[in-house]
Amino acid sequence: MPSSNSTDSVTGGGGVPLSVNFDSPEDYLVFIFQIVFATTVVLVAGPVVVTILATRSLRLQNRFLFMLNTSVCDTLVGFSVYYLGLFDVQEGYPSRNGTYNILSSLLGVNILTFMFAQFDRYLAVCHPYVYGRFVTRQFVIGVNVYCWVYIFAYLVVRNLIPLSSAMQVYVISIVLFQLVVITKVVMTIKLYVVARFQLARDPPGAERESKKESLRIIIFVVIIFLVLWCPSFINIIIRLLTGGGLTFRNQATNLFAIMARFNAVCTPSVYIWGSPALREALVRTVWGRVCPRCRRRELLEEQKQDPTLQAVYKQVLQEEDVDSAAQGYFLQDGLLATVTYLGKVVGQGQVRPVRAKVLAVDQFPVPTTKKELSRFLGMVGYYPAPQMDQPFSLYADASKVGAGAVLMQDNGSGLTAR
Repeated sequence: MPSSNSTDSVTGGGGVPLSVNFDSPEDYLVFIFQIVFATTVVLVAGPVVVTILATRSLRLQNRFLFMLNTSVCDTLVGFSVYYLGLFDVQEGYPSRNGTYNILSSLLGVNILTFMFAQFDRYLAVCHPYVYGRFVTRQFVIGVNVYCWVYIFAYLVVRNLIPLSSAMQVYVISIVLFQLVVITKVVMTIKLYVVARFQLARDPPGAERESKKESLRIIIFVVIIFLVLWCPSFINIIIRLLTGGGLTFRNQATNLFAIMARFNAVCTPSVYIWGSPALREALVRTVWGRVCPRCRRRELLEEQKQDPTLQAVYKQVLQEEDVDSAAQGYFLQDGLLATVTYLGKVVGQGQVRPVRAKVLAVDQFPVPTTKKELSRFLGMVGYYPAPQMDQPFSLYADASKVGAGAVLMQDNGSGLTAR
């Protein structure tokens, strides 16, 4: 809402007034919105930070280091809204209950990070030799650290010099920001052309899909950033050049600042949407721990698409010799991540031998007698491929002290244990 001359407001903790007076339903909506928005940002961006830090396979990829840097910034933006949005704060000149522009400048880290991430993706796709030789993981970490150092070094200088000089530095920073915006627009167009035409000529494969995924993410992120930042940027230019433009009572009612802060929830959301690797790690690392049912549901949806597993599940349910308890265990909570069935580990799109039995064969000593050789041949023959279109025979025996069963199949030269 536009600025008001009213100075009466409810006082919060520490003597700092709250952002609204609660004189109208609009005030309540503004206050509730700020709480919901801050919480949403923390709950969306925070888990992305935890997931990337906890997943080594993601930390080793440069593009996820840029995601980590922006997500850390976004999480801090979410926490900052608990102050900027709930209390009567006005940053800038003049400042009222401000933070020396520290909290309001957090998104500046993302501005630089996005630009460097665009160059990173361009070099990775268009100049892979140069990229692999010079753009190391340590270099990318240094670039991300530089984004923080630059922003806060600028704030230190701006807050220590006289007000007249600080205003000049502020104007220069706006000009530099224009150059960054222009660079980001040009790079976005360039990356779109690369994704649309150059990658189309590459041979199909996992590498091409990975490049397309990373380009799609950075293009979406930058476009959203530009759309949400442009109104605030244009208003600042108008105020500097003409002294006009819109002004607001505080940060909580500043529509342009609110739009800019929406980047903090949109950016990590795009990361989660655009990167299956991040999404799977997020389910495993965060969501699966907080809500185990969510993890099982995610596995269920993934495994429902696997034709091999579906054939196995169908066969289990059709077997009359498999009791209902075993079927229920096999399919408990929808689907299990992995199960041992017919001497093999089945799940997550794979059918593989039991590792303990493979190790037993691998570590078996060199046979020196006929008996040892016979034993070894029996071990290595443990994993013949079952013929699912042929009948199985189940042999069982029991006594007062135990029970046992063997699943057999005729391979043309006699019954063989399966």
